[in-house]
Amino acid sequence: TITVSPLQVASDVSTSLRIVAPAGYEWRFSSATDFVYRASVQGATADLPGGVPTARGGELTWPTASYQASLRYGFSTKIRVPGQTPTRSLNAFFIEFGYDDSGPRHLAAIVLGPTVRALTRASVAYSTALIGRPNVLRFAVRIVTAIVGRG
Repeated sequence: TITVSPLQVASDVSTSLRIVAPAGYEWRFSSATDFVYRASVQGATADLPGGVPTARGGELTWPTASYQASLRYGFSTKIRVPGQTPTRSLNAFFIEFGYDDSGPRHLAAIVLGPTVRALTRASVAYSTALIGRPNVLRFAVRIVTAIVGRG
């Protein structure tokens, strides 16, 4: 589950909204009950105008709605996280108010995504390749999550 909050505009505006997740992420809600957009979302003070968005892969889009600068919006839903942190594109979420307007965007922001918790940079090293000789093998992996204690 991911929570996106607070979303706030600089001035009152009536516009569309788009949020694009990093490459490999997919928004995963099958019904309106899986997408919470009410003021009860932590950090929000009002329901998100436009309600439940349309999801296509890693992109959420809302139709034109009215946003007030004095209010904070947010939502919570399910998202599929890829097996590893994106490396061929920026690991970031793009938030665009007014993405499909003919004029300039009203507001756009970028929020860096977290590093995906996965094993990376796996390697095996050995002390000799000679047959019959004692050998020391070294296995190594990089992890994102901290190991506490004697791990």
